[in-house]
Amino acid sequence: MPRITNWLGNVSHMTREVVRPTRVEEIQEVLRNSHRYPCPVRVSGANHSVTEVAVAEQGTFIDMRKMKRIDKPVTRNGVTTITAEAGARYICVAKALRGERVHIDAPFDPGFQLFVNCEIGSLTMGAAASGATKDSSFFPDEYGQVGSYVRSVKMVKPDGSLITIDETTEDPWSLKTIRSGYGLLGVIYEVTIEVKPHTIMKVWHEELSLDEFLARLPGLNQNPEGSVFAYMFPYEAKIVLEHRSYPDPNASTGDISPWLF
Repeated sequence: MPRITNWLGNVSHMTREVVRPTRVEEIQEVLRNSHRYPCPVRVSGANHSVTEVAVAEQGTFIDMRKMKRIDKPVTRNGVTTITAEAGARYICVAKALRGERVHIDAPFDPGFQLFVNCEIGSLTMGAAASGATKDSSFFPDEYGQVGSYVRSVKMVKPDGSLITIDETTEDPWSLKTIRSGYGLLGVIYEVTIEVKPHTIMKVWHEELSLDEFLARLPGLNQNPEGSVFAYMFPYEAKIVLEHRSYPDPNASTGDISPWLF
């Protein structure tokens, strides 16, 4: 029996079957044929999690990374979205949006980007649609959770049937429920996420002692221009704040250097 281990090596399990689907029909077969594919059935993308959410001890492990197609962005009613299979990595979708040939038939005109600059680029789209992420948000009208911008998912239900879930779908299969399902409600195989026009973002850092940080803390969330992400170094009693904002595109950049991703 194969042993599956996460990236860190702290979660490991022996599973009877490992399935790496390339088509949704293969996922349906897994969920319909419990004799061939024993329970528990667990689904994973990059297998980055340090929890046991994807442990399929003596069961069936579905690795989604071969389903990684990325479609061309579509704009309807002023909202632009991009659709990708669940195994496509977040960083690959970001690269496709800027015109690179990444899991697409032909590159498309750049000009869009994802809303959340996610710290972990290996995150797969299926995981982004069904679990929490950790990044700062631009308030008051933006969010730090990648899943907040997911507009629809296509999923294989536990009985093997297919369902499309969007913002009009009601419980028990609402998007709100799916966003916190961690892959335990079914197998997501396609995700549609909202994107926005490419925007210049300003990033700068400052290092604070713990006392300085505590003194600044009450006012940190009152900044109307952007957001703050905190990197904590408890053994050194210091905090590094990463500030992000959208600068005036017409303003002089002075000695600021651009980051090229």
